[in-house]
Amino acid sequence: FHQISKTTFEKIFETKVEIYTNLLNLKIDFNKFYKESHELKVGEHDPTEHIYAMFMKCREMLESNKLYISPELSNKYDLWYSKALPLLQEANVEGYHAHGMAYTERENRQNICDAQNPIFAQMTIETLAEMLDIFVQVDRDIALLREHIDSPIGRD
Repeated sequence: FHQISKTTFEKIFETKVEIYTNLLNLKIDFNKFYKESHELKVGEHDPTEHIYAMFMKCREMLESNKLYISPELSNKYDLWYSKALPLLQEANVEGYHAHGMAYTERENRQNICDAQNPIFAQMTIETLAEMLDIFVQVDRDIALLREHIDSPIGRD
């Protein structure tokens, strides 16, 4: 582990850039929805499903790329997850109890959704600050990546 080849370093760096580009795109999508969408202001539709899906996409990206994200981002994710975990567990239990309470699979899926959605809504509300902190850290990490990209090769 003392030294890695230039080729390995380049691959790692390219992977980091790709991961952070994807995280940046998710952050942009989240901010557009969270700050610009009429759904949150008008209350016409429940935004839980959309926000929850974005949270889970962020979760998937961070968990599957822990090797490539900064320790600070990993710590912020761990904090978010520790707050979200009890609610994720509760939603799974409620979904389990709701399953099989109907005659058709379509009704079963709806029952599960009805049982889990209030818990997912609570989770998105209670962990929103931590998710926003994750996105702030993504911006900080991207700024550091930019410094490396913008610095001349061979300069330390």
